[in-house]
This record gives sequence, C-alpha cells and structure tokens, in this order.
Amino acid sequence: MARMQRKRWPDGFYHANVTIGRDPETGRPIRKFLKAKTNKALDEKIAAVKAGKYTDDGKKVKPVTFAEYATKWFTLTKSGKSTNTRAQYRNTLDRHCDILRDMPLKNITKSDVLLQLQQSEGHHATQEIMLTCFKQIFNCACDDLVIGHNPAANIKLNPEPVKKEKRQLTEFEMRCFKQADLTAEERCFVSLLLYTGARRGEILALTKSDINLRKRAISINKAVKHIRDVTEISAPKSKAGYRDIPIFEPLFPVLKEYLKKLDTELLFVSEHSENGKFSPLSKYEAQKLWKSIYQKVNSFARKEIRSGNAPDIISLDDPLQGVTPHFFRHNLTTILYYSGIDVKDTARILGHSNVNVTLETYTHLDEQKRAENVDAVNRYLSGL
Repeated sequence: MARMQRKRWPDGFYHANVTIGRDPETGRPIRKFLKAKTNKALDEKIAAVKAGKYTDDGKKVKPVTFAEYATKWFTLTKSGKSTNTRAQYRNTLDRHCDILRDMPLKNITKSDVLLQLQQSEGHHATQEIMLTCFKQIFNCACDDLVIGHNPAANIKLNPEPVKKEKRQLTEFEMRCFKQADLTAEERCFVSLLLYTGARRGEILALTKSDINLRKRAISINKAVKHIRDVTEISAPKSKAGYRDIPIFEPLFPVLKEYLKKLDTELLFVSEHSENGKFSPLSKYEAQKLWKSIYQKVNSFARKEIRSGNAPDIISLDDPLQGVTPHFFRHNLTTILYYSGIDVKDTARILGHSNVNVTLETYTHLDEQKRAENVDAVNRYLSGL
C-alpha cells in the first residue's frame, strides 16, 4: 500500500487517504478516502482495504454468494458430464438452494447447510444428491481459497428408511394384462415389459433394426430420457445396459404381428413427429400410454372380480394396486429364478451393472422358496 495520511478534522472524525491501486491507462494512483470516529475504527477500515475488499477502481468488493460460485462451479466441472448428471445437479441448484442461494459463501455454516437439507426431509434420495452437490461446491471453494473450510464436510444423513419390498405380479394381475382389450401399440408395450425385463426408456427407444426375429433377439443399445420437457435418445444407463435379450416364446407372435403393420422405424412414435422425422414419445405421451393401459387392465380386472374369477381380497377401487412399468423387471427376475436361470445370466438380461443387485432378489426368493418348502413338508406330515 502507498502512504497514508491521518489527522483529526474539525468534524471530529479521523481521516485517511489510502492508495488502493493505479489507473491502468495513466498509471496514476487511485486513492480511497476513509474516515471514522476513532483511530481503531479507522484502522479497521484501512485493514479492509489492505485485505482487498476494495477493487482497483475504488469500489467495494461484494462477497461472493453461494449462487454465484455454484454457477461458476457447475459450468467448469459438469460441462462434460452426461445429460442426466447435468440435469440432476442443475435441478439441485435451481430447486433446493433457496436458503443458501443469496448467502455470502464465506458466511455459510454447517447449521445453514443442515437447515437447507431439512427442507427436503422425507425425500432421502434428494437429500443425498443435495449433500453430494454441496460438498463438491465447498471443496472447490476451499481449493480456490475463497473459504477456509467445508461446512458440509462432516454432515451425515440419517439412515434411509426401509424401502418397500419389491414384489412380482400376481397370477391374477398377469392374466389381466394378457387378456385385457388393448390396442396393438399397448399390447406390444405390455408384452415387451412382461417378457424382456427392459426398462421403460429402453423399450421406448426400440427400433425395427433392434429386433431380429430370425435370431429371436432384441438388441438394447439406447434409451429414451425425459429431462424436464425435453425428450432425447441417449446411451443406456450403464455399460451393462448394452445387451441382447432373447425373444421368449409368448413375445414372438406379438412382435411379429406388430412389426408387420408398423410403417416407422421407431416402435413407439410421438404424435408430434414432423417433416417425416419420427420422434420418440414425449414424457406426457409415455405417461398417457401407461395410463390408458392401466385403466383398461383395471377395468377388465373389476369385471373378473364381479364375475367371481378373482381372489376376494382384491379391491374394486384399484385392483392393480399401483402397478408401474418397473414392477415388470422384478417380475421377470422372479420368472427367471424359478426357471433355474443362473444369476449371472439374469443380471445380463436385465442389464444390471452389479450382479449383487440381482443376487439380492435371488436371495429373497431363496428365503421365500425355503419357507414354501417347510410349509409343504408340514402339510405332508400333518396328513400322516
């Protein structure tokens, strides 16, 4: 810093001129005029100038806010990531930072971060993403010497609540999906869910070229992803997502008939396709397709219940009990298990990147089978 001149003026204040830089064009010194009621207060103001809290043109430096730094961090660190990853972090910064957003980065405490996480209480997966995002941002700020410590470093979330147990479709539900009056498109979609175990996005991305009826195989090599209002076709969820799925016998005639009448490359085409370029179903159209299937199958199930062709315990309000497309993956896992298919082959068909995911279901089914075996023995012994 350049020289400082300090004296007490008649107004009772201590004054000082502090050189804070030089004009880049003229080279002349730029001075900041400071005043305070006491020498101590003036010393504090001078220290602030020395600490760089003023710019070279004499303007006071505003502290960097969380939002400002997070935007810069996102641009520099997430530009090369997948669309889903970018959307995940972007969603966190846009929707889950209302408390931290306008706070100066250096003023944020652990309590502030905990309070922000608390806003998403009850949504454990969201909290996990938020905490991961916050830790990365604050770590980067530490590396840039913007802050001295990471306020999120020692935060741990409470254990995730026990997940609802996955279940396979009941025999009644299977029969209803097979026998309900569906359109050709709906029948093909349901059959693919039932007999491939593919994810919904993988099915929506299928084309004629992916299906080889002669070899009886379906190639999974892409997936439809809905990011907010944008629909795009991208790579499968993981490397294991690239796979060939056998066309099991019940699926073959459905696919053969559907492909014979199909005049587009995509199996499921958006109504809003233009200029001869066919687009996959949008998020709304995909939801509409499943809603139509669900309502028709539910309607068929109600008729079966009223006719006495269903278990008495099933509710007439919602016989399908909230079945979603993802149920069918677990359902096929169960079918493959009882068919004696090796767990590694099942993992390959389902596209699991970690065989432990498949093994977890197999272990559960083993326990269930052992219980059924014990019951069978008990019934036999009771008859002796």
